[in-house]
Amino acid sequence: MRAVWSAQPANPVYTARFTHLTTRAQNKLTVTQAQAVIAAAILRQPHAVVTTGRAWNPVIATHAAEPRTVMPIAA
Repeated sequence: MRAVWSAQPANPVYTARFTHLTTRAQNKLTVTQAQAVIAAAILRQPHAVVTTGRAWNPVIATHAAEPRTVMPIAA
């Protein structure tokens, strides 16, 4: 959670996501709930970068319409 306190104001992707989560019309989250969502994203991103070998992409992080490739599962 402490990572969110510094990353959210410094990263425009996190700031936009936080604002969306706390101000949307339906299912508005509290500040703490939105911070938990951002913390989960912070944990998922290094995992995704390491496992796929691709650089972090803010377009994908914001769930934009960029096509995704499916990585095959190693046997």
